[in-house]
Amino acid sequence: MVDGDQVCTRIGERRCVATIHHTAVEGAVRYVVENSTTDPIDCSGGSTDVLCVVIFPDGVDSGRNTVMWAVDANGVAGLRSEPFRVITRSPGESLRRF
Repeated sequence: MVDGDQVCTRIGERRCVATIHHTAVEGAVRYVVENSTTDPIDCSGGSTDVLCVVIFPDGVDSGRNTVMWAVDANGVAGLRSEPFRVITRSPGESLRRF
């Protein structure tokens, strides 16, 4: 469901914003992301069928422990994605070292 490692760009002291690329799930009306450092977070404005914009309030743990799932119009959650890694970086920081 999620296309490889994702990037979370710092916005302030602890928060970061990630745009997570994923495949569309038929019947999904929203998507939810969860990391070992957070409770489930709904994708926010700017999200599309294949992009999830999410703000992690306390940053992210960079291990492969972030998951995502779709939710249908009845509020039924779909299967969780395979765990994926979210890499935190500062604005303008090169990702070549990752």
